[in-house]
Amino acid sequence: MIAPRASADRVALPRGEVDVRTALTTATRPYNLAGLPALSLPCGFEQGLPIGLQVVGPAFSEATVLGFGRAFEEATEWVRWPPGCGP
Repeated sequence: MIAPRASADRVALPRGEVDVRTALTTATRPYNLAGLPALSLPCGFEQGLPIGLQVVGPAFSEATVLGFGRAFEEATEWVRWPPGCGP
């Protein structure tokens, strides 16, 4: 989803309108509760706002997840574009 406005209480998703906090944590909550390593990386823009790619690994694979993140950032240009300045 695109980042909601700071003043938003609800956002529209394909499944319907939901509370903004629910929308923002749906993709992260399960991994936080399970204690799995996760990383978000910039991977593009939608309507001028950055979007992220979430990478999750099995328990105790922090080094692998961070290594993937480093390789992804070195192989792509997304990390070099500040918000609002994407291609």
